[in-house]
Amino acid sequence: MQQGNYLEDAFRDAKGNGWAVGGNSLIRIEGDRATLVRHPAWNKQNFLSSVYGCSESDVWVAGTAVLHYDGKTWTELPEFSWKGIEDVWCSSPSDVWLVGITGQIHHYDGKTWSRANSGVTLALRQISGSGPSNIWVGGEAGTLLV
Repeated sequence: MQQGNYLEDAFRDAKGNGWAVGGNSLIRIEGDRATLVRHPAWNKQNFLSSVYGCSESDVWVAGTAVLHYDGKTWTELPEFSWKGIEDVWCSSPSDVWLVGITGQIHHYDGKTWSRANSGVTLALRQISGSGPSNIWVGGEAGTLLV
């Protein structure tokens, strides 16, 4: 792979393959091979900052574009483009979370997206968890939501 690509985040699936993101780059990792992938928002000036997968066929990317991979095709979710989304996490295909600036938290239940009330207006930068009922969100000024 060409030098000059910098990476912000990476996800590895159960088979040891995965994805990495940084800048406007989306990279497929299979064994010791890395391939730059042209995604639906590649021709826009995007910043992809986070990647997480519930499985090898359910992978999400967050940043100035939000992308979803179903195991075959990447699709863009235009409703989240340039909306300040910072991070993504999921416990299953019906439990996907996005966090971002101005305290935004969005949840996908496998059918529809809804906005959750975080109770804060500071930027939320990270989300992680160990399951659907055990999720942590971190943000500016020491914000920690559990």
